[in-house]
Amino acid sequence: MKLAQHWSKQSAVATIDGEAITLSCWRGSADSPDEAARLAQEAVQRLVQRVEKAKEWDLPDAYGYGDRPLREEILEKRRDEAGAVSLAVTRNAMGARVLNAARAMFVDLDLGPLGLWQQLRALLRGRRANAEELALARVAAWLAAHPGWGFRVYRTPRGLRLLATQGPQEPETDSTRRILEELGCDPLFIRLCRVQESFRARLDPKPFRVGIHEKPPGFPRESPEEAHRFEAWLQAYRHACEGRAACAFLAHLGDTRIHPDLAPVVRLHDEATLALHGGRHLA
Repeated sequence: MKLAQHWSKQSAVATIDGEAITLSCWRGSADSPDEAARLAQEAVQRLVQRVEKAKEWDLPDAYGYGDRPLREEILEKRRDEAGAVSLAVTRNAMGARVLNAARAMFVDLDLGPLGLWQQLRALLRGRRANAEELALARVAAWLAAHPGWGFRVYRTPRGLRLLATQGPQEPETDSTRRILEELGCDPLFIRLCRVQESFRARLDPKPFRVGIHEKPPGFPRESPEEAHRFEAWLQAYRHACEGRAACAFLAHLGDTRIHPDLAPVVRLHDEATLALHGGRHLA
């Protein structure tokens, strides 16, 4: 699991056509502030070289999405019997808490508009097409072909969330990638899990879905003023989340036994998301 306890921001000056431009980079380390500072300094120097070579300062990030620890505040960590971090709760850039699980497989299924062929097949059967029913049928068919597996199934605002309960899984392996693809998982979610070496599930409503459109100050907060602004934002966000849930439990499909190593993840997820509190608006 890629987590960074220490963060550093380093700056350097690039020169384009005689104009000096200050560039900055954040980098994190799980081990020490010194390593975070070294990584940030190396990163900003590489950025300066790229900018001066291209003669453009607004270049895309060469590293891409999710290839290093995400700049998220760590709120809680739990370790297994061997001392390794088994789960962590972090706060993402939009301000919502996220569960990071080392070996508890979450599957994110976005339910977009149905294709014409899917609608025609449903009509030929004398019923209206339903994206959720079709997704659940796909999951049920997969489980029928893979006896011994089980999924807790949750409804989200835009789709379904699955949590595999029969045993721990490794997020970086090709077999995990293949399973996620077979189930119809979002490709960006698959890549993020692989490179972050953990499975992720949002625990709180998305701020914009509860009427909070202002983005919170980023982490780490760089001044007392930013810290104060964040606390005010967090108070407003928590108030707006009252009566809302991130997901709702639907069913436990397949093998309904929960592996002992995964039970703490299930408990934390269901309590934090309010998934078992029926009747709440999903956000």
